[in-house]
Amino acid sequence: MPHSTIIDENDITIQLEWQSAPMVSQMTWKAALDSCRALTTSDYSNWRLPTIEEIQSIMASGTIELTDKELWSRCSSSGNYINADAIDENNNITSVQKTEVKFVLACRIIN
Repeated sequence: MPHSTIIDENDITIQLEWQSAPMVSQMTWKAALDSCRALTTSDYSNWRLPTIEEIQSIMASGTIELTDKELWSRCSSSGNYINADAIDENNNITSVQKTEVKFVLACRIIN
């Protein structure tokens, strides 16, 4: 069963449904985007890469184990088309080249 979290962004409450665990294989940022778009889980197909803030919300909830995993976010690094932001289990955010491989945890908006 997928997990859900509720976050507040700009005074708007958003409820997210998450995959129950990160995808098994690491992949590039572009492959991560494509994999999320192609994902059909729980009979839904509106999955996507989360933002850093959304990943932080699922990490804070403690419902998903992220030990030794660095996850892609959907955020490209500010003004940079070569890099994207990733976050690790210790909440360290890094800007890395999109050609590197990271784990993927898809989410979807459910409200």
